[in-house]
Amino acid sequence: MAHSTSSERFLTIATDAVEDGFEVFPLIPRGKIPYAGSHGHLDATAQVSRWRSVESNANLGLRMPEGFVCLDEDKRGALRAVGLPLPPTREVRSRRGRHLYYRLPPLSELGDRRLRGKVDGHSEIDVKSRSGFTVGPGSVHASGYVYRLVRGVPLGEVPTLPAEWLPRITRSATQEELSGERTQVGQKATRHHPRRLGQLMRTKSEGTRRDFLRWAACEVHRNYSGDDLRVALAELEAGAIAAGLDQPDIAGLLTWATGQFSIEGTK
Repeated sequence: MAHSTSSERFLTIATDAVEDGFEVFPLIPRGKIPYAGSHGHLDATAQVSRWRSVESNANLGLRMPEGFVCLDEDKRGALRAVGLPLPPTREVRSRRGRHLYYRLPPLSELGDRRLRGKVDGHSEIDVKSRSGFTVGPGSVHASGYVYRLVRGVPLGEVPTLPAEWLPRITRSATQEELSGERTQVGQKATRHHPRRLGQLMRTKSEGTRRDFLRWAACEVHRNYSGDDLRVALAELEAGAIAAGLDQPDIAGLLTWATGQFSIEGTK
């Protein structure tokens, strides 16, 4: 980690996390709570410059891409007590335990199963995914303990969680959940999940990226509003950065799309 003055501390630890594959957002100093007025992990972004005005002693919130999971041990030794294999991976040491990051098997292998909030039978181990967040290394606990990165593996290189763990971290979807998802699909036949276009953005090859970003930015304005719009734009921006577009170019295209949509809305 690069040396920094106290005024640069948050930006430094946030930049390190983004380079390792995370989206980031600030938490209150010595706490796990997002700042008042924020949208918490929904504000997470790979564009660290967004947080230049955040106070230097803010803690760091991390949001993972889809397809990853963190086993968050709240009591030291709880993970070993499960008695299942865990390959070495990215590890952050917390005051009472550790955070271990893994890749999930493809969604097709999970079928109609959903992630639990905790490991089945082990209330001291939280299961964290993109729908939540973890506290990043360099953050300071209320006790003064500093979260430490003890094994610095980027997300792109973490191993897949062993299959033996899946029954412990997943559950069968309820009929209400399945019915709700089917209803959503019917209501949004031409409208994907708000993160979908951002995920597609990451796959675009050189020569197609700008055109896709221009089209996708207009699509999210046409199809989403409120929190969904904000999530879709943030994911699209992160996808464009990951795809290799320059940030000024991305900002210009997103601003252009906002203007185009505003014009359409007045017709």
